[in-house]
Amino acid sequence: MPKRREANKVIADKARSKTPLRLRIIRLSLFFLVVAYLAFSPLTWASILEFQPVKYPCTEYGCTEVLGVKREEALFQTPSGQTLHGWFFRKPGAHYTMLIHHGQTGNLAISLGLVATLLYCGNSAFIYDYEGYGRSTGSPSNAALCADGEVAFDYLVHTLHVEPANIVEYGVSLGSGVASHVATVRPCAAVILVSPYKSLIEVSREFMPFLKLYPNFLFPRPDLGANEFIKSNRTIPLLLIHGQLDPIIRVHHAQELYAMASCPKKLVIEPHVHHGDFSTLFLAKQITSFLGSIARGNHSSLD
Repeated sequence: MPKRREANKVIADKARSKTPLRLRIIRLSLFFLVVAYLAFSPLTWASILEFQPVKYPCTEYGCTEVLGVKREEALFQTPSGQTLHGWFFRKPGAHYTMLIHHGQTGNLAISLGLVATLLYCGNSAFIYDYEGYGRSTGSPSNAALCADGEVAFDYLVHTLHVEPANIVEYGVSLGSGVASHVATVRPCAAVILVSPYKSLIEVSREFMPFLKLYPNFLFPRPDLGANEFIKSNRTIPLLLIHGQLDPIIRVHHAQELYAMASCPKKLVIEPHVHHGDFSTLFLAKQITSFLGSIARGNHSSLD
């Protein structure tokens, strides 16, 4: 048996030595190309760039009130057993409660500027952290964010006793995809999307053109974005706000979503704004005007 193995090894070595060097180089090059293709796939980039959570603690958690409205602590469970953390700011006399889905960076404490803007408009505000952000347990993913948004809505309705007819979905940047998903599966009074995008796949390919080499099935699923909500919604009033100079989510996303929408709608483009650097007064003016029209049932004034 040892002699036979030795003979087989000699035959294999001879066959290998007869393989042209050029062919071996081509095979090795193809191998490394496949490895590089998979190593730099959209799934890899998503884990690096899509989610940028800041975990608890940070100094902003010491804030106990915003514009004189005290925070109420909220802890609630996801179907997968994770614990989400939120803050409720119940403004006396407010008609609407804004369910805030923040962007990809930070946590709810760092996002208190959003809360201040919405309280300034005369609304209550509920902000929460996705899995893996702030004090929320777990790890973020597209599927987890969708489930987190649904659970936050359900907590607002069933535990905090806010009527769905008084809830406004408020999504910013990445959170606009979450807000759109929740509005597709839960009733609400209106939807406000700031720096929205049609599809996360489309934004990724615009931001990193080499991702055009990858088919859709290699991107994280589900594909977050406002596309599906816009296509299916006929009745929920919609406000889209975008910066003309946005280099991250280009303004054409808001323009195309607006053109696609068949619901009561309004598009506001700020010519001098980049990504998310809207002033409080500008946002407050747009939001107050929009919600005032909704409350009066004057949908014709939105366009």
